[in-house]
Amino acid sequence: MLRVSGRGLFPLFPEHQLYSVLIAYSYRKTGNKALIEAKIGNKRTDVLIISENGKTAIEVELDKTIYIQDKLELLNHVDKLMIITREGEAEETKTIVETLPQEVKEKIAIYTITELLRNLNVNAIAKKSGKNLDKRNKSFSTSELRNKLGNGGK
Repeated sequence: MLRVSGRGLFPLFPEHQLYSVLIAYSYRKTGNKALIEAKIGNKRTDVLIISENGKTAIEVELDKTIYIQDKLELLNHVDKLMIITREGEAEETKTIVETLPQEVKEKIAIYTITELLRNLNVNAIAKKSGKNLDKRNKSFSTSELRNKLGNGGK
C-alpha cells in the first residue's frame, strides 16, 4: 500500500499527484519502499525511495522553471536525487545541472516521466520472471522484452 504523508496539496495539482503515485507504485513493484511527500530534514520530497542501494529523493518538475537550489538541499539527506520532467523538458533541466560541481552532478539523474516508468516496468517484469535484464537506461520494445524473457514473455 502506498502512503501519502503530504498535507493535502495534491488536489490542486492532479498531474503532479498522478506522476508521484505512478512512480511510487512502480518502485514498489520492483521491491523498494516508496513514500509519497516524505519529509527529509526540513524539506519534503515528492517520492522517497528506500532500497538496498540507499535513499533516493524524486522530484517531479512540471514547470519549465526549476529551482535547483531547493532540490540540492535534499542531497544533504539522501544518496541520490532524481528530477522527473515532462516530455521535451529534460534538456533544459540538464543544462541547469551541468553548471553544478562534478561531485554534485554525479548524484543527480534526470528523466522524463515516460523514460522512468518504462525502465521501472522493465525492471519489475525482469524481477518477476527471475531474469536479470541489464538495461542500463536502455528501453526495450515489448517484442524485445518478450524475447529476452523467453516464452513470449508470458
